[in-house]
Amino acid sequence: MSTSPELSDFVQVDTSDTSPYAHAVREYFSLIVSKRLSTFVSIFRSVIEEMATTTTERFDQVYGTCRSLLDLYLAIVPQEQLVPSLGMVHMNECNSISFILPLLALNIRLRLPRELSEKVSFIDYISAFRSLADRQLAIQLKKARENILSSFDGWSGLSDTHHQDSFNLNKKLIARLQHQL
Repeated sequence: MSTSPELSDFVQVDTSDTSPYAHAVREYFSLIVSKRLSTFVSIFRSVIEEMATTTTERFDQVYGTCRSLLDLYLAIVPQEQLVPSLGMVHMNECNSISFILPLLALNIRLRLPRELSEKVSFIDYISAFRSLADRQLAIQLKKARENILSSFDGWSGLSDTHHQDSFNLNKKLIARLQHQL
């Protein structure tokens, strides 16, 4: 995991701007993100830059490429992570992309002629990325619940803790439960 300068440059915010919006954008993009998201954003940003400088005839093709990149991310990136921490990274990536898309659309609209700027919209992808993030969170919470409940398997409570074997078993189960939490 590393901080990506591309993310902070993704949405241009003047450093002298003290509005709550500008502060939130600077704060959000200073967070640590995954390398996969940084790479995706870098590729996406290069296509966006081409869209801003392309001719009117090629605009639809470049805009279609942007949308295809989003479709590929939704289709190819693993939907279910076996490792909980990776699942949460994936959830954060999806939430980050859903946050970036409206800002990106606004940013690119300001740089395009009016007839082209009206075509730019990524709103339909926001719900897809948010639902993917919610699904990933639900999967990870279910796995965490199952792990915690499995910690109690074979646990007879605190009865018979005066016996050394029972005491040691309960001590191990409590330690496992604390680790899961």
